[in-house]
Amino acid sequence: MIEVADTGPGIGTRDQKRVFERFSRGTASESGTGFGLGLSIARGAVLLLGGEIELDSEEGIGTTVRLTFPLEGLRGLHEPAGARRR
Repeated sequence: MIEVADTGPGIGTRDQKRVFERFSRGTASESGTGFGLGLSIARGAVLLLGGEIELDSEEGIGTTVRLTFPLEGLRGLHEPAGARRR
């Protein structure tokens, strides 16, 4: 499991439902920078590896994004192309 946390403005409950959609940004971040693609890209990558992504956030407190991966799905990722498995 990998966790990434910040102490930023947090994401409101209403915005948490759509934050993994492309070009979606929370209302607290609308004055900031970014295109609203980061969590969408992260979600796509995690799903390709058979994992799950979760978000816990509270406005004014911060956000934690949790990534979990099945061990079986990650086997062989470090092997060179064409390597034989035992």
